[in-house]
Amino acid sequence: MAFALAFPWDATGTDPATLAAMAKDFGRIYETQQPGRKPRWRIYLGKRDGRALYISRLPTRKGIKLPPFDSHEQAALLLESMRSAIRSGSATPDQVIDAYLPEEFSKELVEAWCAKYLAYWASRIRSGEGSPTSEREIVRWAKEDGHWGYWWGRDIRGINNGDVRDWHEWLAGRDISGKTRKNVSDGFRSMLNWATESSATGKGRAWPVPVFPVVSYAKSNTATIPVDRAMAIIEKIPWEFRGIYLAIGFESVRFGTAAATLLEDYDPKTGEIYWHRGRQGNRLDSPVGTQKNHEATRRVPWAPELIKWLEWRVAEASDADRLAGRAQALFWYPPARNADKAWSYTTHRKVWTNACTKAGEKISTQAGTRHSILSRLAEVLTPHELQSQSQHRNLQSLAHYTTGARANHAAMVKAIRPE
Repeated sequence: MAFALAFPWDATGTDPATLAAMAKDFGRIYETQQPGRKPRWRIYLGKRDGRALYISRLPTRKGIKLPPFDSHEQAALLLESMRSAIRSGSATPDQVIDAYLPEEFSKELVEAWCAKYLAYWASRIRSGEGSPTSEREIVRWAKEDGHWGYWWGRDIRGINNGDVRDWHEWLAGRDISGKTRKNVSDGFRSMLNWATESSATGKGRAWPVPVFPVVSYAKSNTATIPVDRAMAIIEKIPWEFRGIYLAIGFESVRFGTAAATLLEDYDPKTGEIYWHRGRQGNRLDSPVGTQKNHEATRRVPWAPELIKWLEWRVAEASDADRLAGRAQALFWYPPARNADKAWSYTTHRKVWTNACTKAGEKISTQAGTRHSILSRLAEVLTPHELQSQSQHRNLQSLAHYTTGARANHAAMVKAIRPE
């Protein structure tokens, strides 16, 4: 059965061969299938104003909603009806779309909002506020065949709790880890929140955001080692470029912060380091913005080993180097070929791995420095003191970095038996 519409306008007057070519190129049928569910068919009608247009069910009178296409043949019959109108000259492709999708542009399509969200992320990265790594993940998810592509063609305002549960079942069938599913789900929810808040006038939301199921997965315990073993590894690293490992370990800063910190951020008179920079990615040419926590902190290092190295580093930096703009990285890597003698993430890992081999250890840089030392500090500092040291936004995010902490039994005994 064909579902042709009557068009009130006159024929376009285009020659039959052109009309036939236009009709042939108009529309494509796509099949999608969720795990454990029947296939679905959609007719893709091209893009208008950056929006991908789809028909997934037979057209009906307004207010009546029929089930989606139940076969490829049903979708093919409708598409052929559209092509017939173009082929006969009764309507142009745009007129066909207007006739079959009269309310399409009153919709707030998910893919259109995803495009806006990506533009928003790009602007954040240009201003140094966003992470290129996070943006790359969102770009992968926000493709028609990506994890968010499930929602293409849907009105963002009509997504309900049941729809989200169905999507989570679909994600579970995509052979991805629980952590990835959680990241994908959290990212999509953030996009929905951003969209509805952007559309609102003043405070609040323009439309409700559905409740998302909790994604549970087994979290791996981060390996840690005693501080003396961590120091044994660091001591296998040549003194000249040992500083970055001491800073990450004892000042609890991230690699991106340590690698971006400059000589001018260290005050030899007060001994303070001004922690406020952050490399937004692992590449040497990644933009430098704020730290991941967006905080700026001045403080004096507490570890004698780091203090000693900083004094040596300043003594090594000549006035000529500073004036010429050479070797400006505070925690430098002298063999580096770049002008600032700054570390690349790859070299940072390679040097650490070599030191581990010499020390007879096998542990990642973060686990062997920041995680291990924070876990030891967690035994002697209060949670809020530890948070101040680590510069984490909250105690919950800090918990991941203190998996090796043990109760301080001596302090516990002293608390109940002060004598």
